[in-house]
Amino acid sequence: MIMKDFKPAHFSGRVDGTVAVITLTRPERKNPMTFESYAELLFTGRAMSADEGERWGFFNRLTSSEQLEADALAFAKRLAEGPNFAHMMTKTMLGQEWSISLEQAVEAEAQA
Repeated sequence: MIMKDFKPAHFSGRVDGTVAVITLTRPERKNPMTFESYAELLFTGRAMSADEGERWGFFNRLTSSEQLEADALAFAKRLAEGPNFAHMMTKTMLGQEWSISLEQAVEAEAQA
C-alpha cells in the first residue's frame, strides 16, 4: 500500500504547527488498557468515573469534552517547544530503567 492512498478506519489525523493531532474515532471501544494499570477493573468489570481515575493517577487532569482538544493541543505544543534534549534524556532513562538495577539507574541519572 502506498501511504498517500492510506485511509485510516479508526482514527483521524492532522498536523498543527509542530504537533501531530491523532483523534480516535471509536469511543465505544475506549482506550487500550494494560493489565498492570487496570488489574482491579479487569477482574471486576466495573467502570471508573473520571474523578476516581484522576485520584488513582491514571490521568493528570480533567477537562470538559468541549475543551479537550484545545487543552491537549496546548500541552503538546508546550512539549514540542520545550527542552528537546531534556525530553529525549528523560525518555531514554525511562526506557533503560526497566532493565537495570536501582544503583545503575541512580548513576545513569546523575550522569544525564
